[in-house]
Amino acid sequence: MVSLFKRWFARLGRALIGRRGSQPCQATSVPGAASQKGIAMCENDKTQRCFETVVAHLAHHGFRFGRADGDPLLFLPVSGRNGTYACVVNVADAILRVYSVIGCHAPEEKRGTMVELLNRVNWHLVIGNFELDAADGEIRFRTALDARGGELTDEMVECTIRANLATVDRYHPAIMTLLWNDLSAEDALALVEGNSAE
Repeated sequence: MVSLFKRWFARLGRALIGRRGSQPCQATSVPGAASQKGIAMCENDKTQRCFETVVAHLAHHGFRFGRADGDPLLFLPVSGRNGTYACVVNVADAILRVYSVIGCHAPEEKRGTMVELLNRVNWHLVIGNFELDAADGEIRFRTALDARGGELTDEMVECTIRANLATVDRYHPAIMTLLWNDLSAEDALALVEGNSAE
């Protein structure tokens, strides 16, 4: 099980890093700070502070996690009430992103129905969204928080991670039911929500 999580983590981490590329630190003047030499603020410094806030939060709350060498990525194997997930936390450009990956991939013949289920779920969500990789059927849930305009706080980290883990765990039974049974997306969702989906 641990090696499976590590493969998910490595794959998701490579995808996140690959989309960004390497960006140089860009210093900008801080308004109202006209000293003799001026004051510059580096976005990399802010990202580092955000990353340290996330690490402190996870450590304080007893999460077991691994770190990617040289990159602002954290890996958390998380067990919920309904399943076990590979959770990846990424901090880049002072944006906190949390991904929880479902362990089973949707086979090609189920992807259309799975997309419908995930769209039905997403329609009602306030925070975050489910995603399906059309190439291989990987299913994940993503939450994010942009802290570029302020400072990332422990409470913000808590809300972003909690919303992610609670939502993926809530809808995990509907996803698994759809993967392993011949049901409509509406029926699979009704099993979780306890009534007919709208």
